[in-house]
Amino acid sequence: MFLPVWIVGASFSLRYPHRVSAEFADAPALRLIRRRLDAGRLREFVYSPDGSEVVERMDSGQSAPVGVGLELGDEPGQLVARDPRAEDSLASIQLPPLRFGCEGTGGCCGLFHHIPVLPEERDALLATVAADWEGFVPLEELVHPAFEEGNDRTFNVAAADGCCAFVRPDGLCAPHVRGGLLAKPLVCRSFPCTVVVCGDEWHGSVRPECACMTRTALEGPEVQGDVESWLSFRASLLQVQEVPEALRLQGQKMISRSDYRGWLGRTVEALHGSDRPVTVLRSAARELGLGVAGQLDDGRPPQVWLARVVDWLVHAEDRLVEAYDSRSPYRLTVQWARKVAAEIAAEESPDRVGPSGDEVDDWSRRASVAAGFLLYGHGLLEARELGSAVLDLGHFLWLAREANGVQLAEEVDSRLESTTSWLFLWRAVGLPRREPPLSFSVNDEPCLGASGPLQPGP
Repeated sequence: MFLPVWIVGASFSLRYPHRVSAEFADAPALRLIRRRLDAGRLREFVYSPDGSEVVERMDSGQSAPVGVGLELGDEPGQLVARDPRAEDSLASIQLPPLRFGCEGTGGCCGLFHHIPVLPEERDALLATVAADWEGFVPLEELVHPAFEEGNDRTFNVAAADGCCAFVRPDGLCAPHVRGGLLAKPLVCRSFPCTVVVCGDEWHGSVRPECACMTRTALEGPEVQGDVESWLSFRASLLQVQEVPEALRLQGQKMISRSDYRGWLGRTVEALHGSDRPVTVLRSAARELGLGVAGQLDDGRPPQVWLARVVDWLVHAEDRLVEAYDSRSPYRLTVQWARKVAAEIAAEESPDRVGPSGDEVDDWSRRASVAAGFLLYGHGLLEARELGSAVLDLGHFLWLAREANGVQLAEEVDSRLESTTSWLFLWRAVGLPRREPPLSFSVNDEPCLGASGPLQPGP
């Protein structure tokens, strides 16, 4: 099996519906196990089915609470998961007119909660690195059962120094160095690409959590230039994500898949080469009949929205202290975002001096590419409602732009990238989805292709 040469990262979304394997279908009902190598000692953490509570299992067999964990799969999205069908291979794959490449920085190897592997992948990993292994912990303990219930068909890779245990001191992937690309688990080889069925065609795209997305947005290879690799990736899927025929816009308001596809195509085209991504998204929201309550002319989100983001990040930072190493890209991302968001939210009349001129234009074009990839991969449908997702994306891009004048994520850790860090916190982790959306209202104008009464969401 050949996969794109630029797909060399290692990672996995926190949200269960995005698992690449049907082996993980029962995951929401099981207690997940995550191990972390800490100063030569292997620590084991057990998460409740929804991820909201976590305990550390001691050597004595006793368990000690370590506070509240992460809430996994907290917001049901609109994409429908199903098994592959024979006719899937007959449909064409459409790719966006965007650029992307991998720089091999390794941030994705530690940005996510855990890295899942199948039994045959576990055996291959251990066999590949066994000859060079010099660790204090037995090698087989680093690829452990994924769930406490003893399912022997799913395993997770332990973390070390905030990253995958198989990341070498020089930042390279040990299995990849010793055995080549195919020595890595499928979830690592395929990240960050995604393919989704939409009507009679497939849409291939890149997930927004990848830091290399914006770094290579203007200089990387054209995604459309390697269709064969995407076909190979599609053939490897054990579970398929599909766009349903009708989508929730807001409350009981619906939009057809056909009208959604038309809107999506126009929005991605408008983002392509744009230097004003926030403006494009606000226009796209208006096309859907959405109004933005409380926004200033520059796109600033409502203060209540900013306050919710800060509150979520404060609590998230507290939750990560015990279970995540201080060098974990995930923990560093949350700490950076909390500091930056708090400063921005506290400013009634910002007087700081941020990037200007060519720097702003460069950021804007790269952010437009990131937004285009997210839309084309149907990332907005990972949210409960399309309407709130459109406006939240605009809010987060505004926040990313303003953060450039406070502190870049790259200044905290070279593996991070500011714009994709915000998109990661929003779409992969769930910032901030704990309450009904406050980010928008609906105009009296008719929604594109929509039907049904306008009512507040649940």
